[in-house]
Amino acid sequence: MNEIVIGGKIEYSDYKKFNLYHIKNRYIIKFLLLTIAYIGIIWGLNLVTDVNLINLGYTLLISVVLSAVTILLLLVTFFNRLKKIYYSSSRIQLEQNYIINEQGIKCKNDRGESIVTWEDIIEIIQCNDHIIIYTSLVQAIIIPNKFFKSENEFSETKYIISNKLDKKKIKFKISKRSSNYIA
Repeated sequence: MNEIVIGGKIEYSDYKKFNLYHIKNRYIIKFLLLTIAYIGIIWGLNLVTDVNLINLGYTLLISVVLSAVTILLLLVTFFNRLKKIYYSSSRIQLEQNYIINEQGIKCKNDRGESIVTWEDIIEIIQCNDHIIIYTSLVQAIIIPNKFFKSENEFSETKYIISNKLDKKKIKFKISKRSSNYIA
């Protein structure tokens, strides 16, 4: 029976990358909506005052700059909050060990262990630096690539997952750079 044993500590940078994966599309949408809102506000002010304060080019430029500044402030607030969450949670910072086999994924740390069966998994996504295993819409197991000792171990894990889950639940990338793995 194939069994992969991997583990390591999820660092703040891993936690940050995981959260960035989730917020990037939302922040792109927020940026576009803010730009449209700022354009509307500036043009609205032009109509109300009956004075053409700014032409279209400047309106677009000012709107984009104001949107960028707003998004930057939101991101700074988000990352400050994220840092507080990570460093205040000793559970996130524990050494995590995973045993991946035909039955599922056994998750172990100093505080206990749990088994996630293949039926419990709703989706698996491979990002550049980690794999995200969703067990619900708001819960996931994060496995950074650095937990794998070799590309072969990573490929074997992908093979087990591919054989146990419906293909619709799996979003793997075609190739990986071996520099993401520890030796």
